[in-house]
Amino acid sequence: MLRMAGPTVDPAASRETADVLLSAPQLGPGHSAADGRHPAGPSSIELWHRRTCGDPLGVLDLLEMIDLVVAAVLPRHRWTAHPVAHPGTLRGRRIDVVPVGAESAVRPVGIGGGGLVRPEILDGAALPPGTTGLALTLRLDRLANLTGPRNDSSGTPTD
Repeated sequence: MLRMAGPTVDPAASRETADVLLSAPQLGPGHSAADGRHPAGPSSIELWHRRTCGDPLGVLDLLEMIDLVVAAVLPRHRWTAHPVAHPGTLRGRRIDVVPVGAESAVRPVGIGGGGLVRPEILDGAALPPGTTGLALTLRLDRLANLTGPRNDSSGTPTD
C-alpha cells in the first residue's frame, strides 16, 4: 500500500471502528518470477493497523505486530528488526529470521519490513485527526520457502 504498484485499499473504508487491521496482496510478477519459470501472482502482502482514537501507535506496537506475525507464520524461527528508511513510513524496520537453534549456522533471511505510517498519508485518507497507523509488508515467496517442506535451513528451495 505504500508503493504505487498493486491494488489499493481505502483506509477510510472503516472509519467507525477505532482499531482496524487491513490486509491487501500486492499483485505482480513477484521476486522469483524473473527467471520466467514462475507464474505472476501475489508477491507480497501488506498489513495495515490503523487506530483513530486512544494511545497513538508507536514502535513498540510495530514490534509486537512483527512478533505476532512471525510467531503465527514461522513459529520455529527467531526474528530481528533492523532500522531502515522507507519513503512511506517513519522509524522503519527490516525483518530478518533464522531457524531456532541455527542462529550461528545460517544467514538470516529477510521476509519484509514495516514502520509507522507517515501522518500525511493518513491525513489524505479523510480519517479523524490524530489517526495513527502501522504498515507491514511480508514477502510471500520467502515465507513460502521457509514454511514449505522442500526448504533447507537457509530458506532456499532445494528443487
